[in-house]
Amino acid sequence: MPGFFEIGSTRYCIVTAETRDIADDYFPAGPPLRNPRREGPVLFDRLGSPLENTVAVPEENVWVPSTKLLSITGWEVLPFSPEFLELPLELVDTVLANLHLDSDGRRLEARINWNGIEIRKVFHLTRVEASVALWPSRILEDWRRFFMAFGPREGEEEGPPVFAGCEPRIFGLVAGTPNRVVRGRTRLVDARAAAFAEIEVPPRWIGFAEAKGPECLGLLPLQAPPNRPVSRLTEEARPGFRFAALSPVPRRPPVHGETRIALDFGTSNTAIACPDGSSGRLLEFTPESVGVDLTAQGNREAKRLSERWARRFFPLAKPYGNPIATVLLADKEDDSTFDISEFYPAFSIPGLEIVHPRVIGFLARDRQLKQDFKWADGVSGDRLRKAFLEQLGIMTAWELRTSLFDQVKSSLKVVYTCPLSFSIKQNDALSDAVSAFASALRAGGLTQVSLEGPLSESLANFYYVRERAKAGGQIRGERHVVMDVGGGTTDISIFDGFGKPLYLDSLYIGGKDLARTLLSYAAAVQRRSDDIARAVGGDDRSRPKDREDAAWAETIQLLLIGRMKERDQDLGPSGTIEKLAEEFRKYNLQDLLGEFTALLAFASAYAIRMALLPQSGEKKVTKVIVHYVGMGSRLFDMSPRGKLAGSRWQAAKQILKEVVSAFPESEGASFDFKRDYGKETVSCGALSEFPEDEGLPAALDVHTLWWSDAKVEGEGSAITWRDPFSEDAALDLPDSVREASSTIELYRCFEQAVLVSGRHTFDGWRANREDLAESLSLSDDAYRRGWNAIRTQQKTKPRHPVRIVTDVLKDQVCKLIEDPERGGST
Repeated sequence: MPGFFEIGSTRYCIVTAETRDIADDYFPAGPPLRNPRREGPVLFDRLGSPLENTVAVPEENVWVPSTKLLSITGWEVLPFSPEFLELPLELVDTVLANLHLDSDGRRLEARINWNGIEIRKVFHLTRVEASVALWPSRILEDWRRFFMAFGPREGEEEGPPVFAGCEPRIFGLVAGTPNRVVRGRTRLVDARAAAFAEIEVPPRWIGFAEAKGPECLGLLPLQAPPNRPVSRLTEEARPGFRFAALSPVPRRPPVHGETRIALDFGTSNTAIACPDGSSGRLLEFTPESVGVDLTAQGNREAKRLSERWARRFFPLAKPYGNPIATVLLADKEDDSTFDISEFYPAFSIPGLEIVHPRVIGFLARDRQLKQDFKWADGVSGDRLRKAFLEQLGIMTAWELRTSLFDQVKSSLKVVYTCPLSFSIKQNDALSDAVSAFASALRAGGLTQVSLEGPLSESLANFYYVRERAKAGGQIRGERHVVMDVGGGTTDISIFDGFGKPLYLDSLYIGGKDLARTLLSYAAAVQRRSDDIARAVGGDDRSRPKDREDAAWAETIQLLLIGRMKERDQDLGPSGTIEKLAEEFRKYNLQDLLGEFTALLAFASAYAIRMALLPQSGEKKVTKVIVHYVGMGSRLFDMSPRGKLAGSRWQAAKQILKEVVSAFPESEGASFDFKRDYGKETVSCGALSEFPEDEGLPAALDVHTLWWSDAKVEGEGSAITWRDPFSEDAALDLPDSVREASSTIELYRCFEQAVLVSGRHTFDGWRANREDLAESLSLSDDAYRRGWNAIRTQQKTKPRHPVRIVTDVLKDQVCKLIEDPERGGST
C-alpha cells in the first residue's frame, strides 16, 4: 500500500492535508481516510488500537508553515520546517531523494513522492542580498563554539539595511532517535545592516524569519554538492562542495600528561607561547584558522562580505599574527553579546591589516576602537579584557587542537604574566579576565584547563635571557640587565655573571607614552596636530580636544603600532621606524624624538645604576651587558642622530653610554647594548621550569632600591637610595622620615637622560635650569605621595613610590626638550 517509507522496522506514514477526500484505505489495516484518527505521531486502527511500529507524519510538519521562502542569492533553499529535521536522518535522506523542485526564480513548486502519495506546495521565493561567513569551517570533537556573520556584500554597504524585514537563523543537529534540532542565537547590529549568530553544535542549515512571522522560512543547507539540486543532509562534505565544507577533523586518541602554554597579555601586543621540544615558541595561527566566506565560495560571481564586516569577523583573508595587537573593535549601535560570551557581536579583535589609516582614524574618533583596556578600571575595563581574551582563547584552542595536537596532552595549564608595576587591584582584575581565556579553551574541547599565575614579566624575562645569554660562566663583576620596553611598562631584570638574580623591577614607562604623553602634549598644548598627522600618515583634519582626548591618542597609537609591524624589504622592521623618525624630523617634530629617547634613557639609567652596585664579596662591577627585549626596543630607532655617525640605533647606544658614564659607579666599567630578542621573551620565559632549590625569587617579588635619601636630625640617615627597598620598612618608618625624603639620585638619572638627549636633538640646545629645578621638586613631592599610598594600604597602592614619580617626569620632559628656535629651552 502507498503512503509510507519503512525505515528499519518502523513505517513512517504521510498524513496529507487532503486525507478526508480519499476513499481507499491509506494504510494497511488502518482506518478509512474518511474517518482517520491519530494522536500526535500515533495512528489507530478501526478498532481503536494503536498501530505498532507505525508513525504518522502530518504534512504540515514537513513544509514551512508559510507560503513564502527566503533565500540568499545564489543559494539553494529547501522548503522544510526545522521540525522535519527531528525525524530520523535516514528518513530525511529518503524524503530528500524523492523531492522535486521547480522554480522560475520567483515561484518555487515543491513535490515529494511519499512512496506513491504525492504532497505538493507552491511558494513565493524572495532573495536576500547578503554575504555569510563562518568560523570555524571544520568540526572538532567536543567543540562548542561556532560563529557566523551576515552582512552586506562588497560594494553594497550604502544600500538599505540587509535585514530590514527579516533576520537570519542558524540550526544544528544532535543526532539520535529522535534527533534534537539546536537553534542558534542571533544578534542584529548596525541598525539591521548585519547580524552575528552563535551555536554550540556544528551549524547545518541557515534560515530566515520575518519579524512577526514563523521562525523559519526555508532551510539553506551548508553542504550542497554542485551537481545535485539538494544535498543529503547526513552526507559528509568532500572537496568540490559549494558551501562550507564542515568536514570533521579526524579523531585522535588523547595523550595523557600535562601541556603548558603561556599568555603575555600586553598593553599594545599580546603573545601566546606553546611548547616546542624542551623550550617554547610563539604559537602560529595557521591559514586554516581563518573564517570562510560562504557566499563567495558558493558562487564565483557573488561578492564577498563587505570589508567593514570582514574585519569584524575572524579575518577572511589571512590569519592573525602572534603577537597580536591588543585592540578591540566595538559596535557603536549595540553593545549586547551572546549569553555565553563577552565578545560577539559587541566586540571583536579586528583584522587591522586591511584597514587604511583614515579608516583607523574614523573608527577611533567614533569610539569603535578600544585600547588600553588592560589598565582600565570598572565594569567597562573588566568586560573589554574578557572580550579580548575570550576570542583569543577560542582561536588558541583551535590551533592547539589542530596544528599542535600531537604535542598537546589531556591536561592543559595556562601560565599568565603581569608587570611588577601592577597594584593588587590590577592583579585581581587581570586574574578575573584570564578566567575568560581558560573558559574559551574549555569550550574548544580542552576540558582539563587550569591557571597558574600571575608570574611577573620581569621574572619571565630573566628566565628566558639567562638561558640564552650564556650567563653562569662564573664571571665575577659581570652584570646582565634585561630591559623589556612594552606598551605600558618597562620591566627590568638584573642578574650577575653566575646567573643569580639580583633585582626585579618595573617602571610605568612604555611605548604608549609616545602617543599618550608626548604627542598629546605637542598636539593639544603646542597646537602641532597637523604636523603629527602628516608624520604618522593619519588624517590631518583630526585634532585633539585636549590632552585627555583618548580617541585622538588611540588613533595615533594604532598608526604607530602599524608602522612598527611593517617591514622594509631591505632594512627589515627597524628600517620602517627609522623612516618614521625621518618623517618626524621633516615635519619639525625633532624634539619628540629627543623626548622619547630621554624617557627610554632614564629607564635604562635607572636599571644600569642598580646593576653597577657591587654585591657582597665584590669590589666593583666591570662589565654591564644590557639586553633590550620586546617590540618596544625598536623605538630606539627613533632616537635623534644629531652629529653622531651611523644608524639611529648606533646613535641611541652612544646616548646611553654618555648618560650612564656620568655616574660615579660607572668608572672603569664597560657597557654593551644588545637587541637580540623580540616579543617572545615573556611568554616563552614563562614556560621555563627551574629546580626549586635554586633559590629563585617568588612569582611577584619586587627586588629594588629605595631610590630616596632621608636624614633624621641628630640620627644620621634613616635610609639611603642604595638600600634594598622593603614595603614592611616603608610601613614602619615615621612620618618625619617620609617628609625628609629626597629623590636626588633618582632625579639625576632623569636629568642626565634629558641633558644628553637634548644636546643630540638640537644644535645649541641648553636645558632651562628653572624647569630642571621644578622637576626635582615635583619628583620629591610625588615620591612622598607614593609612600603615603603604601602606608595607608590602599588597594590601588603602588608597589614602589617611584611608580608615582615617573608619571610626573613624563610630563616634565615635554617642557624640557624643545627646539631653541621655538623659544623652548635656553
